[in-house]
Amino acid sequence: MMKYALVQQNTVREVFATKPTFHPDLMAQIVEAPDSVKPHQHFDGKNFGEAPKAPPPSALERIHLMEREITPRRLRDAVLGRDKGWLAAKEAEIAELRKKL
Repeated sequence: MMKYALVQQNTVREVFATKPTFHPDLMAQIVEAPDSVKPHQHFDGKNFGEAPKAPPPSALERIHLMEREITPRRLRDAVLGRDKGWLAAKEAEIAELRKKL
C-alpha cells in the first residue's frame, strides 16, 4: 500500500496513509512514498533515506567555538589562579589550530 509524504526543503514533514486534500500550493509538495517512509527522512527527488551527514567544522569554526568558551568567569578564575591551567591549555589548543589556517 502506498503512502503519501509532505516534503518541504527535501525533508519529509508528515506522512499520510491516504491521499490528503489540501490547498493546491500544499498539494504540490505531496509525493507518493513507500510504506517504509517516516517523518524527518531525506528526499532527493527520487529516493527516501537518511539525510546526508554534515561536514565536520573547519579549523576556523572550531577556533570560534573554543573562543566562545573563554567567558568572563573563566578569565576571572585564571587571574585568581583557580583555573588549574585551563585557560593556558585552551589558548595553546587555539594556537595549534591557527597554524593549520
